[in-house]
Amino acid sequence: MNPRDVIALKPCPFCGGEADHIEGSRIVECVTCHGGFYEGSEAEAIAAWNRRAEPASGHTIVGPADMEAEDLDSRMKAAGMIPLSDLLAGNTPLEKWMAHTSVRDLDTFEAWLMMKHREFMTMRMGYELGDKDQSDELFEWVFAHSAAFGEVVSNFRAMKERSAAAPKPAALTQEKTAEGGEVMSFEWVRKNYNVPAKRGGRIEYTGGRKPELGTITSASGGRLNIRLDSAKRSVPFHPTWELRYLEGDTQ
Repeated sequence: MNPRDVIALKPCPFCGGEADHIEGSRIVECVTCHGGFYEGSEAEAIAAWNRRAEPASGHTIVGPADMEAEDLDSRMKAAGMIPLSDLLAGNTPLEKWMAHTSVRDLDTFEAWLMMKHREFMTMRMGYELGDKDQSDELFEWVFAHSAAFGEVVSNFRAMKERSAAAPKPAALTQEKTAEGGEVMSFEWVRKNYNVPAKRGGRIEYTGGRKPELGTITSASGGRLNIRLDSAKRSVPFHPTWELRYLEGDTQ
């Protein structure tokens, strides 16, 4: 019997929105703000959600201050856990090992983000298309990560679009070059990133599960458009992100 046929899900305690869960999974989530619970079984997830969920009066946002009575940090310390405040602040032994050494600015962060998003979405599609069994113990881990990275990517793209639409001082406007009128062309990429990028140049992409060869097809917006040998079309890459330039090797 489906646990939800017996137990109704209460409204989200954070925004008052409707709650839902993936049938057969161990996740209960708000469809509005995406706050959620992950437990050992479907029934446990629903029970845990309803234990903490109370209708939010007037859809008032419930923040950390409203949870002080539970003294979450103290409870976590008593359980031998790193307190939530330290986890959120990055004060953990693993923090320095979790940060990718190539992430130095927003450009390289974007390259890392897109790489991880593609990695988890590719794995997720394997399950969605039936190449892998969804009863596999990694399915929910892959699904959750793909959804989380997807949400970050959506907000990052929205931020870039809004930022691009905002008026900019003339001094910050990138100049156009004579080569095809491209903004931030090959010349700009070579000068600013000190890489031997050129149209038709061959590269080795080392950010995937295994190295892949590809060809540089164009440059735009400070990115190199590269068609990997295994792909039908070009996709943008950051000029210094997990790329090895094979100088002298052109198609």
